[in-house]
Formats: sequence, structure tokens, C-alpha cells
Amino acid sequence: MGNPARSGKLRVAERVLSGWRAGGHKALLFCQTQQMLDIVEKLARRAGWAYHRMDGSTPVAARGRLINDFNTSPAVFLFLLTTKWAAWGST
Repeated sequence: MGNPARSGKLRVAERVLSGWRAGGHKALLFCQTQQMLDIVEKLARRAGWAYHRMDGSTPVAARGRLINDFNTSPAVFLFLLTTKWAAWGST
């Protein structure tokens, strides 16, 4: 479980994201749970993409810095985020 290479959806996501990265674009990828975010993070690491991650465990003080860095740094391609309010509201 959690192997991105074993999921057809993640393999398609990897191809789409690779194409966007090759085109000089940035991407936001939202997951409903932190567990799914962990799996997608493995994919990003394996692909060698520079990314930021923000979930319920991200300190409030760090969130603005992550957003600004993503918006201004050409090196950071991907931003991984959770969508559940409970994850955002816990810190």
C-alpha cells in the first residue's frame, strides 16, 4: 500500500505533472487526507520534484512563508495540500 507505481491514477497524475513541469508550469495538488498526501509526496520525491507541503501539522507561522516561496521561487514546482478543514484547523 502507498506505492505510487502501483496506482493507475497516480501514474497518470505523474505523467500530467511531468508534462506541466516540462512546460514551465507550477501545480497545486490537493488531497483529502494526510495519508493520501504522504503517498503523493513519495511520488514527488521519487520524481525529483521540488515541492512544498501544507497540512494540519504545518505550523501557522510557517504557512505564509511556504506560500510566498512557492509563488516566487521558480525551483519549487509543486505544492501539496489537504482539503479537509479538520486538518487545517488543528494548528
